Amino acid sequence: MEQQERDTFCAICGTSAHMVTFRSSVLNWENQQWMSKVLIVGQDKHQPEKLRLLSLDARWSSENNYTLFHTTDRVEPGINHVRVYNTRDQHGLLFPIHHDCYDLLSQCARSHGFEQDSFYKTFEAHQNQENTFALDYDYGYASRSQDNEIQRERICGMDYLTMSPTELPRIDSFVNWILAEFKLEHLENLPVASPEPDGTNNSAPKSPSRELENLPLTSSEPNIPKHSTLERLPNEVFCEVLDSLDYEDICTVRLVSKTACKQTTSNGYWKNRFFLDMGWASATFSSTSDNCLSEVDWFKVYRAMRHISQGMYQDEFFMSGPLRNRYRIWNICSAIVEESSLRQLALHQQSNYAVLEDAEDTVASQSRFPSVGGTIECYVGLIHSFPEACTTQPVITVFWSNMGELVGIGTRVSENDTRICNGSPSIVARSKDVQIPKDAWLTEVVITSHGEPNEDNRSIIEREVVGLKFIFSKGDPIQVGDSEGDKQVLFPPPGHFIVGFRLHYSLGQPVSRLGLCSQPIGKVPWDSLRRFDPPVPCDRTDAPKEKQNPEIKSHLWKAELPPEVLDISPACRGYWRYDERTDDKLMETLIFGTEEKDLEMITAIGVDINLQGFEIWLDDGNKTTTRSIGNTNTMQYLSIDGRGGERILFCYVKKNSQIEGIRFVTNWGRQLVTGITDGYSEAMFPSDKESHLMGIYCHWQERNTPRTNLKFIGAFSRKREGLPIAPPTLA
Repeated sequence: MEQQERDTFCAICGTSAHMVTFRSSVLNWENQQWMSKVLIVGQDKHQPEKLRLLSLDARWSSENNYTLFHTTDRVEPGINHVRVYNTRDQHGLLFPIHHDCYDLLSQCARSHGFEQDSFYKTFEAHQNQENTFALDYDYGYASRSQDNEIQRERICGMDYLTMSPTELPRIDSFVNWILAEFKLEHLENLPVASPEPDGTNNSAPKSPSRELENLPLTSSEPNIPKHSTLERLPNEVFCEVLDSLDYEDICTVRLVSKTACKQTTSNGYWKNRFFLDMGWASATFSSTSDNCLSEVDWFKVYRAMRHISQGMYQDEFFMSGPLRNRYRIWNICSAIVEESSLRQLALHQQSNYAVLEDAEDTVASQSRFPSVGGTIECYVGLIHSFPEACTTQPVITVFWSNMGELVGIGTRVSENDTRICNGSPSIVARSKDVQIPKDAWLTEVVITSHGEPNEDNRSIIEREVVGLKFIFSKGDPIQVGDSEGDKQVLFPPPGHFIVGFRLHYSLGQPVSRLGLCSQPIGKVPWDSLRRFDPPVPCDRTDAPKEKQNPEIKSHLWKAELPPEVLDISPACRGYWRYDERTDDKLMETLIFGTEEKDLEMITAIGVDINLQGFEIWLDDGNKTTTRSIGNTNTMQYLSIDGRGGERILFCYVKKNSQIEGIRFVTNWGRQLVTGITDGYSEAMFPSDKESHLMGIYCHWQERNTPRTNLKFIGAFSRKREGLPIAPPTLA
């Protein structure tokens, strides 16, 4: 494919959103005219979830620039040029779409009973941050063709991508051929035992009708025990199970179940399956009379169209290419419609909870990595109205996948209400109920997650949420799922109480973000305020202390949360290009101690000369131990006389575009200097000279590779007894 230096692609099908030049020896130029017919859509200002049409005729000029012709009344006069896939355009984020692709999306939406223009939020959620010339959908071969370094001739069988999914000039002849080729035979010759699942390969298969000649007939049935689990299911349940299975699974079930063989033998069953599973192909038979359709062997038609969709079958009417492309684009349209339906359902559900109106959200940082596109935002309330907070004991249901990942959360006012999974119910394997205690309320949620580097690319972190801990204003906390792993704590701002949850997830995927919704405590009836009094953390003198800022406390902490008796200083960082899709921003903590007796045990502190790790040595009188974070390969140390009264008072950080140097200073005027320090323009931890350094926390970008780089460093502290000690100057 000879494309311009930087091409622009249709938001739906992923192929060039303009006319392209092909080598004449490969394809007929006339068959690609449909690709030049492009419309431009954006966001409706009055209904944000809907699309607005800017132009029915847009001509590509260069990169993602289009000239508009036949603009609608929604475009300001004199506006003739726009940039697509660009959030900075004066019209907002715009998308180019082929006319034929938009028509197919409309057909798909109607078949699902969905409003055909409510797709903007879905398109926006799939905006690719790296490729500003297409969305982040997997377009199959079309995604590969978006790489300008790949020539079209090097991808075998890619020519079908350039064929219109809606212009099917020989479709009537093709349907007549189907009716003749797959005419219904006697019922006793229909297969009962399962056909083998037809795998996808590049070899030319037999005609579907030829393949059926080798299938077992009615007299052959699988040797299945009469009392197997499948055979004991009620007929209605069994039928629902069959309807939920795809073709491959039906083939497998038929091999192990006589009931499945009987249920899937009739011609009517395969006719229903055809119109249920193959919406992309069913429209081709819309003009055929019912009498003709009743004489078709629908099992053979089903397999023939399945082969065409996989590129495994060629017909004499040259319809396999357009139909294969139609199948590909229909699947993308179906995903768009399904995802948009979930978004509308989430909006409708949120409107059912009065307590969520104007609710304040906590920071819901990314919890699952690497992230995927198409994020759906869902809100769910613990109660519907504020008076219910007086006596109601809401039940929180946590849903897990078979691999132990968090896939959804549901709430209900009483145990007798129906469970609803807000998230991805299709992958739910088990669930656990948590009921808020009487005379108490939910005050905090601790998220537990596991993270490991990708086997093929260690700079990519694979992280999943595996546990939740619910903490209440009174009573013991309740842990669901795994308790071992990295921790993140969420709680509302001061003077607020939790009224619901905010979840982010992608279609058919586990939860990627979890947040809390809160309201001012003043909205609760005064006679029930005691129910919402959370336990107040205390410092080492048992004096009440304020909670940390949620933005600081909501870091992802390695292995365990920092001790609440310590204050947390905001982190210092250099220039950092944060990639939210791959960088989990894990904070590793090195705690010196929480009490004076802990600090007495410190005998040395060490820093890696490349700022890749930190370590302290401790001696309790019986044995020597170490605590470390990061890589401790090339360390330099400073001895500390903890038992003699020497303490590490301050940590100074020198940074410009990156963190360049660190020095630790003791109350004896001794210091450990690593990297570049000059005594000026340094951040000091703790910033309060009346406080005592009790530890540090750090984040290294690409921490599992040789390119590991210190990006964050912050500190833990506590108030120091006695007079403050002035830090020494750097000599």
